[in-house]
Amino acid sequence: IAEYDKKYTGGWETVGSRSTIKHRSFKDNPFADQGARNLLIVLEEIGMFNLLKQVYMNTRDNLQDGDRKIGMLWMMGTGGDMDGGTLDAADMFYNPAAYDIFDTPDEWEGRGKIGFFIPAYMSMNRYKDKRTGITDVEKAKNYWLSERNKTRTNSKGSQELHKLIQYRPLVPSEMFLAKSSN
Repeated sequence: IAEYDKKYTGGWETVGSRSTIKHRSFKDNPFADQGARNLLIVLEEIGMFNLLKQVYMNTRDNLQDGDRKIGMLWMMGTGGDMDGGTLDAADMFYNPAAYDIFDTPDEWEGRGKIGFFIPAYMSMNRYKDKRTGITDVEKAKNYWLSERNKTRTNSKGSQELHKLIQYRPLVPSEMFLAKSSN
């Protein structure tokens, strides 16, 4: 809870925004946040999330007051364990309108509207202009392509390459690679 005690003439008073952060684990319980009225729900590492669609269905009403939307569900992370059965993240990413997800045009692979995607090369601070913050896309992309080539030729096998591509994707489909189809 964002609050603290402040001394005033004649005593103490509790001040601050009094906003609250509550941690919930949805591990095997898609109802973990049932009954709350939140302004923001953050789901991290959705690619490893069991029962993601059920969690979505059970939390979306928590972000409403009657018919008025008062909050936002923020889902983030990489593809994760696609062989482990969690294809929900991929389906929701590629069908954003069906899940009231902010959509953007797929400028990487031309698949229409998709969820918001930031390619690995855009997060490389060493390739950002210090004055403008603009990324040198060509240099940053070449860095990750070089890392992939190094990983292809090392002795650790395809598992390491697979993880590098999945966790540092250059195009959206790389987030959702399954080892069985690699």
